[in-house]
Amino acid sequence: MKNLLLVISVATGALADTAQAQVERIQSLRFDRSQVQRIYLAPGLGSILLFPCGLVEIFVGRSEDLKAQISPNDKKTLFLNLKLNSSLPTNIIAKCESDRSVFVFDVIPSRNKHQDVVEIRNFYGRPHFAERSTVKTSENKSSRRLVVKARSLLDKGEVR
Repeated sequence: MKNLLLVISVATGALADTAQAQVERIQSLRFDRSQVQRIYLAPGLGSILLFPCGLVEIFVGRSEDLKAQISPNDKKTLFLNLKLNSSLPTNIIAKCESDRSVFVFDVIPSRNKHQDVVEIRNFYGRPHFAERSTVKTSENKSSRRLVVKARSLLDKGEVR
């Protein structure tokens, strides 16, 4: 029985690795704005990201490794190119003009995987709301009261 479980776990792990190894070079997707999307780039090959909205701003984490440029002809198109053969992973944060939608990508340099065109057909979701944690107080604690025993006025210069 243990051998059967071992064979099944190894086989499913190999299938998962094969599925991850296969990245579509031309891809269309629905973008969940609460998640970070990965983009794989190979040195020497360029990529295009097609957005559903016009881009206003692009921020690149490591600008010395990655060149990102909004197309002068179409504000919905972003060109990507690795600058170095030894580039490190970085990220891109893109902001749209119409509704200020924000898209976050992890750019992963790879010699085996590359995505030429990634088209964002539509998007959904929003960043997760981080609620403040509240301190719970016990209801069993007695409330404290300040009691003034006797009222008295202090004259000028009198010290008690």
